[in-house]
Amino acid sequence: MPTNDENAAKIEDELSLYIKSREQVNYIRRILAAHLGDCAQGGPIKSSLALANGRDGDGTVETDSTTVHGIYSEYLDAVKNNIAARKEFEAARHYDLPEPRTEGTADGGSVALGLEERVALLKLHQKRDSLYAVQETLDALLEQPAAGPEFLDADRMFQGTPALPPVPRDVINTMVIEQTSSPMDIPGQVSQLERVVLRAKLLLRQEEQLLQEARQRVHRTSQPPSQAAKLMALGATRDELIHWIETELGKASPEAHGTGDGSLGARLGKTDLAAIQVQLADIKEKYTLYVSARKVLLEMASSESQTLPPPSRIVNATKRTSYAASPLPPMDHLLTPYLASLVDASANHKATVAYRTHISSLLNKTSQENSRQLGKAAEGSDLLSTFPQGDASRHRSGTNPASQAGLVSQAQPWVDAADAAKMATLESVAESVENGQIALEGLMSTLKDIGKITGKNLLDSEEIAGEEDMWLGADTPRARRHVRKGSRAQSQSSTDPWAKVRGNLGLLGQEGP
Repeated sequence: MPTNDENAAKIEDELSLYIKSREQVNYIRRILAAHLGDCAQGGPIKSSLALANGRDGDGTVETDSTTVHGIYSEYLDAVKNNIAARKEFEAARHYDLPEPRTEGTADGGSVALGLEERVALLKLHQKRDSLYAVQETLDALLEQPAAGPEFLDADRMFQGTPALPPVPRDVINTMVIEQTSSPMDIPGQVSQLERVVLRAKLLLRQEEQLLQEARQRVHRTSQPPSQAAKLMALGATRDELIHWIETELGKASPEAHGTGDGSLGARLGKTDLAAIQVQLADIKEKYTLYVSARKVLLEMASSESQTLPPPSRIVNATKRTSYAASPLPPMDHLLTPYLASLVDASANHKATVAYRTHISSLLNKTSQENSRQLGKAAEGSDLLSTFPQGDASRHRSGTNPASQAGLVSQAQPWVDAADAAKMATLESVAESVENGQIALEGLMSTLKDIGKITGKNLLDSEEIAGEEDMWLGADTPRARRHVRKGSRAQSQSSTDPWAKVRGNLGLLGQEGP
């Protein structure tokens, strides 16, 4: 039994023949419009363009007098058959149904027969509903000709079809730019092309110079080496070979590895056979490398390069094949040390970058922690609220604002607030000292007045001098003023006649001691 997916796929395949794209629909509409225009012959439509114009009283279909062929005749036949089927349906619907059975007969009938009749009745109702729907659709088609504007309404035609995807914004912007762009500047384009051509000529000249230098270099190297150069190369090779043999023999001798305490037999007994095999394999490998290097050196020294023929367009292919055929000497043993040094430098640079990244991350974490601690201290401190930064650093408006970033910008308010607090403390101390000096002067004047009244010097000259030295400098005008007042009081007390009288009078009515 086919599944639901298979049924859906089958239905989609059957309906795909009747579903058209928007371009095809527009094309069909243009063809229909052209056909209708030909039928109307450029003027107003005098008669209906529908094949079936209506029905007469008997229900027959009225058609035009013109003969039709092909699909049009099939359409008219289908319409006639439809009308005939509708007549039959109406006649069957109005046909008198048999009277319902009585209760006695119903009890005597079988249950299966009643169920079949019920199912048949339901099927007839469904068929009637479907025929009604077809009838309504056909009536709508007959009442509304194909050339009517409502029949060709785009909203009704494309109702239920999926909408097209939106046009990308880039395409719209490009179209707008192309439409609103200024006309092409021909002189500007020509000048730009001239600049491109000039740049190409300069590049061509540079390449020609490089090619000339390469030819000269090849010409110099193509000359055969002299006999003296060959002998010098062979001598250097021989010396290198002798030095290498002596080095290997020195490594293989027992004196190079022994300590001088044990005998040769004991050292040979302790030596492992696998270690000897490894050393021999290493020596063979080094000797093979040496032989290959010597062969390459001899080939380079004894090779006689052919002179290059004059350049021509005909022999370009021959030159390319000769260059490709000439084997290049192996240069691995010369490039290996440089590559190893480059690898070491790359590793060192990578390690340096990693260390620098680690240090930077550590410094950033430390800076963030310090900033967090400064923020917490600023929130719980009364110093910054008492002496804000604006009042403390108002005189620094000419400084560079870039220097106040980071920790410096966070620590600067504390420095300014501390300076402001120090200045405020100094001012309060100076004010307190000034008030104390004024109070001391008033006290001294009061004591002197009391001394004048009582005739007794309450302040000794030495104490006054000591106090003046303690609180006031000896050279200040206030100190000199106090000294003058004290001397005047002393002279007055010495010349006063009441000074001879005992000054401890006490209160009235009390006897002296």
